[in-house]
Parts: sequence; structure tokens; C-alpha cells
Amino acid sequence: MEPRVSYISPRLNEEALQHAIAYKLMFILGKDPSLANKHEWLNATLFAVRDRLVERWLRAHRARISQQARQVYYLSMEFLIGRTLSNALLSLGIYEDVKTALAGMGLDLEELIDEENDPGLGNGGLGRLAACFLDSLATLGLPGRGYGIRYDYGMFKQNIIDGRQMESPDYWLEYGNPWEFERHKTRYTVRFGGRIQHEGKNSRWLETEEIIAVAYDQIIPGYETDATNTLRLWSAQASSEINGTVAKLAMRQPFVLFKGLTFQKLCLPGAFRPGDHHNKMLRPGLCVVHASPQYL
Repeated sequence: MEPRVSYISPRLNEEALQHAIAYKLMFILGKDPSLANKHEWLNATLFAVRDRLVERWLRAHRARISQQARQVYYLSMEFLIGRTLSNALLSLGIYEDVKTALAGMGLDLEELIDEENDPGLGNGGLGRLAACFLDSLATLGLPGRGYGIRYDYGMFKQNIIDGRQMESPDYWLEYGNPWEFERHKTRYTVRFGGRIQHEGKNSRWLETEEIIAVAYDQIIPGYETDATNTLRLWSAQASSEINGTVAKLAMRQPFVLFKGLTFQKLCLPGAFRPGDHHNKMLRPGLCVVHASPQYL
């Protein structure tokens, strides 16, 4: 039996936006408006704007299921999608509305946009190209999904000291990511390593290492259209069957906190030891290669 659901669609007028932002700040973030900092106001605004995209996102998903529409699936190690707030406001055509609403609350939209961390989901040109493909698919109304890795440190901060480039970690998730939906139930075991035991015509894969790939979804809005697509990123989490080999791997690389996350943390030049080509290729691709086909 299909549940009966009644709700009121979020409105886009100035007063409704102000109420929504204040509500998110107080009841989602648990912050007193008189004490909130700019980043907390940013997250409240992101939540409020995201609400105005969710309905069309779910509607588009239902339509594709009912029509059994074919979709384009784009797998990439990197997705440089840029800052989500400004992109969503332009796609929805409500940039000036939100700017006016925030001004009425004593806040400046441009200052909040500057507070948002650029999602560190890669560091190369192919990552930007992949993001452009997803934007274009949504704008053209073509059903599509992107699949990638939810890196913690996909990009680095650059400083010039004594004429030389010095890199430092860029933890873009420091203040959370209001734009994503964690899918707790969508998780897959990803195995690697081990050995093959041949038994006549059959073979068994034994003594493998494993991690758990957990899905996080983000809305990719089309520009001035109701069409939306999805970017699904896989986060590596510890398996309950972590063994000594993985523990030793984490000990060799103390800059990465253990918990089974060594495999997802980094997508950086020089993050691996010289000659460590096997692990350099293995870790970033694990979730994309193994978890995405299991879901499809």
C-alpha cells in the first residue's frame, strides 16, 4: 500500500526564504541566530535552497522509473563541481531573491558564498570536464548519473614560501556538506588483494582485504529547467573484518587516520611513496570500479 503524504511545497518569495533560513539555522543546525557565525548561516542557506530543489529531483526520479527511461552513467575518479550555493541559485533563477532575503536579515549573500569550501573531489582538468557533462545533461533534460569518490582530501592548499610551492591538506568537509544525502542503506563490500585458489574447474577468492562503500547523493540541477540529475559519491568505511594487513598499511602512512579510510582520503600528487604505483592506482578506483556496478 502506497503511503498517503501531504506537504506544502517550499515557496520562493522573500518572506518564505527568510523563514526557511532561520528555521534551518535553529532546528537543523541548533544555533542561536544571535550567536551564529557566517559559516553556520551559509549552511542554513544551503539547506533552505536545497529544499527548493528536492521536489523536482524526486519527481524527475519517479518519472524515469515509471517511463523505464535509459540513463547515461558517467564514472570518473574526479568531479570538480564547484561551489554548490551560487550554482544552485543561478540554476533556480533565485539569486536576487535570496540576496534580498538575506539582506533583510542583515546578511550579505556574496560574503556567505565566499565562506563555502570548494568541494575537493579531484585536482585535474578531467574532473572539471566530468562536472560539465553532468551540468549539460541536466540542462538538456537527459537522464544521467555521475559516480565517483567522496574524497576527504581531493585538493590541496598552495602556499609560496621562499619561492617554492608548499602544499598543505585542504579538508573541504570541515564544516560538513549540507548539499549531500547520505544513503545509509546503500552500501557494498569492496574486496581486493588476497589469492585465488583453484579447485578443478572452479576457483575461490580467499584472504581478501575489504572496505565498505557507502553512497552519498548530490543534486545536479539543470539551468532554468525542472530537470535534475544525481552525482553519487562513494565513501570508504571500515569493514568489521579489517585485518592486520590493512592496519600495517595505515601504520606506514600515519598522515591518514585509520578506520579503513586510507583508500578514500587522498587524491593528491605526491601523496604516495615513490614506486608505490600499485597502491596509487588501487585506492582511488576501488569504490568507483566495484561499488558502482553492484548498484547498477
